Amino acid sequence: MRRSARNPGRLGNTEGAWMLATVSFADVAADVFDALQALDLDDLDAGPRPGGYVEPSEAAWSVIERVATPYLHDLERRVKLRHEDQALEVCKGIVLGFYRAEHRGFELLEYAEDSPSELASHAVEIWRGRRRHCTFPRNFVEKYTPNWAWLVR
Repeated sequence: MRRSARNPGRLGNTEGAWMLATVSFADVAADVFDALQALDLDDLDAGPRPGGYVEPSEAAWSVIERVATPYLHDLERRVKLRHEDQALEVCKGIVLGFYRAEHRGFELLEYAEDSPSELASHAVEIWRGRRRHCTFPRNFVEKYTPNWAWLVR
């Protein structure tokens, strides 16, 4: 899964079917966390621009969202294909990766403090998709993300 989480784009039929069937929330979480840890101030595109000024917080959000986008798209794809178990694993991985990043810190966190929790919440909303009556697994939250109990409300 490490390969597909880093590059969850289009895959061939055989490889894509295998990748969809072998997702692990732990692998996704590690990939998300590592990607966030790799960000530094050099990744910020803040400062004066021809059309105005880009605040460091806005630039940090943009970079963090760019890191999250492939994982969120992968989650959306799995939800759309109705691969329920795999979608839940990807969602749990995204949530856990952002949770760990928020609690262990990463260089751009000070500029976008709410980004991990907001992007994790967005992942849960994608996972819920057509299942509005479903709640995110309480046992997962209690074990892995206890400070984010709001995910199951």
